[in-house]
Amino acid sequence: MATHSITCSMRRRGNCYDNAVMDAFFSTVKSELGEWFESHGDAKAEWFDD
Repeated sequence: MATHSITCSMRRRGNCYDNAVMDAFFSTVKSELGEWFESHGDAKAEWFDD
């Protein structure tokens, strides 16, 4: 990860709350949309106002 300048989102082993906010967000997105998209652009068009 350091080679690509990526920061690890988990601080220490066994800390399950580090990603809780994003897990909750994506769970909401999945339950509300309930569909898969053919491309990144299709998903972006559905989620955001351009």
